Amino acid sequence: MNMGETLKNGLMVIGVLTLVACSQSTPKTSESRASTPSSSVTIPDIESLPPSTTDDVLPPEEALDPSSATQPTQDPAALTRENLPTATISSQPQNAPAIEAITIPVVLLIDHADRKQWEDETKDLFSQVIERTNEVYQPFSRFRYKIERETYVNFESRPQQKSNTSLAELRLEEMSNLAPTKENPDKKFVALSFAVDTKSTTRSIAKVLSNRISLLIPIFPGRNCELDALAHIFLHELGHSNGLQHEYDPDSLMWVYGKNTCNYKTYSDTSIQLLKILENNHPMQTKGGVIYLKKEIGTRMVTELEKLEKVNLDPLMLSSTYLMLARLSEVAFADKTERCNYIKKTDQFNVDLFEKIQSETSMSNPELLTLQNEVYNTFLELQTLLSSAECKDIFSPHTYTRTDNGVVTLDNPS
Repeated sequence: MNMGETLKNGLMVIGVLTLVACSQSTPKTSESRASTPSSSVTIPDIESLPPSTTDDVLPPEEALDPSSATQPTQDPAALTRENLPTATISSQPQNAPAIEAITIPVVLLIDHADRKQWEDETKDLFSQVIERTNEVYQPFSRFRYKIERETYVNFESRPQQKSNTSLAELRLEEMSNLAPTKENPDKKFVALSFAVDTKSTTRSIAKVLSNRISLLIPIFPGRNCELDALAHIFLHELGHSNGLQHEYDPDSLMWVYGKNTCNYKTYSDTSIQLLKILENNHPMQTKGGVIYLKKEIGTRMVTELEKLEKVNLDPLMLSSTYLMLARLSEVAFADKTERCNYIKKTDQFNVDLFEKIQSETSMSNPELLTLQNEVYNTFLELQTLLSSAECKDIFSPHTYTRTDNGVVTLDNPS
């Protein structure tokens, strides 16, 4: 899923992942913990750190055909800070856990060129996606997502010099330059674009631990699972924006490869536990427009990861989550030793992931190459972090080589 210089992310499965049929909702789990206050530390210049995104691949045969439902729309207000109210507290649904729900406003960004297609074919469908999202989150989370407004913008056409960059990546980059996305970290900004090449792989992308998601809606005729497929894609990217990583499980919602999205899935037990910790990072704290994990939240994440290390079922989740902690947590900012420890663990579990991939016998070649790409891009992120973290006196990281056809080899396995 993650191409170029994007960050690899994964999540672990320790319980049985429930697959939900097209018309079903997900089972309930335990309720969320209360919010934890943040502490004050000196935060370095996050803008100098490497980018962290997920570039999620959806094979053409698993894509969706937008519904033909229509609904009249009104012209939205201009995209300004004044017209984008802050998150509010809403009442809890009648049968939900007795905790205060937090409404997270969702701002939809649609290119003027796609306005007719959006209004005629996809607007009603996406409203149902948000309803499905709340059905999934309601049993364990305080967050409730609500479309605040749809805003039509003039996105740039694909620049010739960036012809190898996916449309979703370009939209995500443009979103980062919009002032409202920097000024409103507790909103979710979703750029919606439409795929035009039905023969190529399509991608959606989200910036990890952020308020920005770029969805590329593929157009493939003859599908009858539009809601389930688009809900799968959105929930996957929403998980990334909330801080979740990829899982090493083809049957999970956070699986690294967008496969069989018509068999609607939900978050695994481990994903839910991590989401319950991560949501306590609300309201979000930012530095240079980048969201970071408060010290208490980072500490709780580490405690959870240490439990998972004992079973080590998913090196993909462990390596990428420790990498996120090294990049975006107050714990790492305040303590060089801890930051180097996170980097060292990222390297350790990245090797475990590589070895796990080598032993696979049941996955397709595209899936294996996608996983190898996760390994290699994590290695690239580590190289960047090590150059500024002064950790080379603690350990020597493993190195990898990637061939032109995407095959990755481990240079120093010992």
